[in-house]
Amino acid sequence: MRHRALFLCLSAIAIVSIAKTQSASFLHLNPGGLSNLPETVPVNIVFVGYDAPLVNQASFLAALPGTYRPIVRSRYLYGIKEELGLSYTFQYQVTFTNAAWENSFFAALSSLATPQPRTLFQDQYNEQIHNVLDVATNHFIDAPSVEKWLIDNAPAGVDTHRNTIFFINWWGRQDFKFHVYTKFGEPDPDTGYDFGVNRQSRKIIAWGGTAPDDEETLGHAADLGIIPIIVADACGAGHAEAAERSIESLKFAGDAIITDSDAFCRALQRKPG
Repeated sequence: MRHRALFLCLSAIAIVSIAKTQSASFLHLNPGGLSNLPETVPVNIVFVGYDAPLVNQASFLAALPGTYRPIVRSRYLYGIKEELGLSYTFQYQVTFTNAAWENSFFAALSSLATPQPRTLFQDQYNEQIHNVLDVATNHFIDAPSVEKWLIDNAPAGVDTHRNTIFFINWWGRQDFKFHVYTKFGEPDPDTGYDFGVNRQSRKIIAWGGTAPDDEETLGHAADLGIIPIIVADACGAGHAEAAERSIESLKFAGDAIITDSDAFCRALQRKPG
């Protein structure tokens, strides 16, 4: 009887232990219900060419969302609001660039600017009766080149591998040039139509992009027939768990070679043949 009691006691302990292990390992599993995956998202806000005292940071930050819960957009069109089970909390860091950095940046913009005809929208602005000024000689500036410059020359304390928004004010400087940003050379794969070249609406004053080692960038490289090599432990990330999910997603897709810095260095040292 004592042996049976001991067996029952051990069985109960084992069941409790398994339950605790499963509880710790599968915190976000909710069969039949909605999971809640929380993630803190750091966001850099960088003001370029602005005087800090003229920007009311409190009012600016108050207008930004503190949290976000995404929904399934395709179903929302039919009146069905279904959440994805993700919960984002945004943490904002505001930075104002200094004069030395701005001089380098605007010199780079000037070097990238090429004289071009005004866009349809600039001409429409000039035709207004009460417009503040007329747009004179216009310039095209390649947006991806500016994006790369910002990544390679990020202001001190700004990690551009995290979500980063640059507000750029070139107006008022002696080197100012009227301009729009462009992105050419990515035609529609089916028709060959280059929207960036042919559409006035694609001459832009703002755009969104990704860091060079971002999952989206690597996926685009694979679409172009390039095999990306990812040195996983050399990639920066604003959020470790999100970065791990991206790496796992790329592994699953099979479009890239995933390695680490040790293996990569050994490969470089290997003699041909």
